[in-house]
Amino acid sequence: YTTAISFMNQPVSDQLQAGMGSVTLYYSLMVAAGAFSVSFLGRYMNDHGVRLIILVSAVWCGVGFIGLSFCRALWMFYIVGALMGLFGTSCVYLCANITVQQSYSSRDASMVMGIVMAGSGIGGMIWSNVVPGVIDAFGWQFAYRALGVSWFGLAILSFLILGKQDLSGGVGHSSGNLAPSDGKTLFRSRKFFLS
Repeated sequence: YTTAISFMNQPVSDQLQAGMGSVTLYYSLMVAAGAFSVSFLGRYMNDHGVRLIILVSAVWCGVGFIGLSFCRALWMFYIVGALMGLFGTSCVYLCANITVQQSYSSRDASMVMGIVMAGSGIGGMIWSNVVPGVIDAFGWQFAYRALGVSWFGLAILSFLILGKQDLSGGVGHSSGNLAPSDGKTLFRSRKFFLS
């Protein structure tokens, strides 16, 4: 999502007649709030499980991106960005990391985590080809809304894929549900696509 929102900074800066540094401060607040929130996330995951945390976090990100599309002043961007970081973006990434660690043997977890992180790079390549055209055709507000709707889709998909898997052990616990260590079986497993 970082790549996608970077394309929106210039049109937002132009419309609000604000400097680029002032506009991008909302992203810094999002990251700072996220860094604060992850310190409490382990306890919530122990109590509620990864499935619920991912669902709530992804829906919150969708709501946040749609909320950004309605911002008409810098202070609104700052508030929405901080709230997104506090309850959304950081939680999704941390949950993905914990899900991989709990679901795979140590040998496979490194490989799967690498693939998961590469997936965000591939997403960035896709967004960088789509978002400028969306902004040109429909405006930055619509682009934020489209990004928000994509988060809703990811929330539903993650919730359905996770099913009733036992990933509620929290940080540092293993669910005992380790994936096979041969690559052919690993890449065909449901847990691989969950990650």
